[in-house]
Amino acid sequence: MRKRLLLLVVLGLSLFNCSSDNDNSSGEQLSDDIIVGRWELTHHEALGITINDTPCHQQSYIVWNSDFTGERETFANNGQGGPCFSTGAGEGTWEIISDPDQNENYRFIGNDGTTVEEEVVFIDDNTMYIDYGIVDFYYQRVE
Repeated sequence: MRKRLLLLVVLGLSLFNCSSDNDNSSGEQLSDDIIVGRWELTHHEALGITINDTPCHQQSYIVWNSDFTGERETFANNGQGGPCFSTGAGEGTWEIISDPDQNENYRFIGNDGTTVEEEVVFIDDNTMYIDYGIVDFYYQRVE
């Protein structure tokens, strides 16, 4: 009798342990794209010359979440070591708009309707830059 009871308990527990905690039961699509994470600005380069690598500018960040939401904020000062201030912030959604075999292009759509398309070049899994033509913004993954 004890063996049967023990067997029933073990079987019951094994049924609960077989269910997956990693499934996405909400049906929401999630991304495992390399860009997912929090990225902080390290510096800007214009024509290969490093500019704007101050602690103030380095407060700028972009967050690309796996649920295709995100946020960003940029900081600057007057260039003379003056006070640091936010030059723009926003939340919204993002999507991939390019061929994955080439540099990635992403579209960020702000909750205010602003749309920004960006060419992102990954140096490695934790370093990228956004190519804005003459000026490139370099970011380091922090999460």
